[in-house]
Order: sequence, then C-alpha cells, then structure tokens
Amino acid sequence: MIAVDALNFLPIFTYSIFSGKKVLLHLPDFSETRFDSKLLNSIYKLVTRLSCIYTDQIICVSRPMKELIKKWGINQDKVTLIPNSPSLIGIYPKTGPVSNPVRIVFTKSEISMEEYSFLSEIFDRLLDYDLELSVTVIGRIPQKLTKEVPKGMKLTGLIPLEQNFTILHDSDIGLAIYLKPESFEKYADSLKIREYAAFGIPIVASPNVSTAIEGRDANAVLMASNEQEFVDSILRLTRNSILYRDMSQNARIWAQKNDKDKILNEFFSKNFKVL
Repeated sequence: MIAVDALNFLPIFTYSIFSGKKVLLHLPDFSETRFDSKLLNSIYKLVTRLSCIYTDQIICVSRPMKELIKKWGINQDKVTLIPNSPSLIGIYPKTGPVSNPVRIVFTKSEISMEEYSFLSEIFDRLLDYDLELSVTVIGRIPQKLTKEVPKGMKLTGLIPLEQNFTILHDSDIGLAIYLKPESFEKYADSLKIREYAAFGIPIVASPNVSTAIEGRDANAVLMASNEQEFVDSILRLTRNSILYRDMSQNARIWAQKNDKDKILNEFFSKNFKVL
C-alpha cells in the first residue's frame, strides 16, 4: 500500500496492522511551513517524522529531503531517493547545433510578476548583444502582464503535455528561474529542469533548488543568480559550439540515469512483490 505524504499515512498504516501488507511512504512535497499556523506546522512535522519511523519503505524526491530524514534518525536502509524525473518513453532529444534564431524556453505552472519581470530583463539585455532569439514562455501569467508582449517572445499559457513536449524538443536552451522558492520547493525536485534534460537541452538555472546543483554536477546546468549571469550563460552556450554540444549530451545522459520507469522497476522488484 502506498501513502502519499504523511497526512494519509495513518489510515493506511492502521489497515496494514491487520492485513499484514507492507506500506510505502512517498514524500513528494514536504514543507516546514505547510500551514499558516505554527502549531499545525509542528504537528505536521511530527506526523511526518512518525510516518517515516513506522513505514516499511520511504521514497523521497530530493537530496535535502533525504538528508532531513537522516537527521531525524531514520534507518537509511529503508530510504530511497527517486527524483521527480520523467519517463523517457517517447521523448527523443534535440540534435544538432544551436538554432538561428536561438530558441529559448521557460516553463513553470504559475509564473509570478517578479519572475516575468526577471525574464523580460534577460530578454531585453540579450537584444543588446544583437542576438537573434525567440523566447517561449509556458505557464500561467497574471493577465495584466500579457497585454504588451515584446516581439520575439511568445506566451502560451498552460498547455497540454504533448504540446509542451513539442516546444521543448524544438528548443535550444531551457531556463529555470527560482527567485524566492516556496517552502515546499526546498525539499522538492524540479520537474522542469529534468524535462529540459530529457530533451537534451542545456539548462541555465537559479541556484536555489537542489536539482540545479545536481545538474551542475552532471555538467548539464549553468548556474546563474541574477539577470546578467543568465545573459552571460546564454551567450556562452550560443557562442561556444563545443560547450553547447557537450552540455546537451550530458543533459541527456543525466536524464537517462534518472529515467523514472527504470528506477521504479528496479525499486519495486527489489523491495516489493508486485502482482
């Protein structure tokens, strides 16, 4: 039986006592400030810790979450890190050099005013370098910001996964902007960074999420903390064909190591009897 998050662990654990079935606890989005109340947050953290103690197996999606579980004194033998990575079935990487104009993509479910302004500043600065480019922005943006969209930038809003993947496959560089990560993002894993990597797209990312650091260690991500660093990283990729080729290949290799189907098949065959 699988419990997603500690909030539905108790009824499953209670049933497991009588049924004798094993329990798997999946922790995709733990947050130290999940509620507005300090009391509720304290209770939630306590319940999560107790759930980790009494479950048979734990799946967490990020290194920070695995480290927190270790800090709680939980037996590490029952903890498995499985990132929030996509299955590579049907995902084929982009091949070839950078396009002309350069195709840049930024995707996030909810894009704040601050993030859109940050992206617009990057776009404007790139134009100062006479770089031919297009930027596709995928995600929900406050309506008042969509009235004046500069030439070369396209806003799609939220779109179906298939359409999203079509755009990623045709893109050259993926941007991952995390200005002020939410509490849950500290212990979460960036799906968009992993989707970029699955398509063999070199990534420029803020250093505020563990996925970006992992991608940097895999030589698939360039880290950037402000607008100019994003611009400089994009220019490096567009002006250095060898760097671009190597990072593109590294991104795909990194994604293959984290293919969700492969990881889950190995995990369940090792730890559970699957009927």
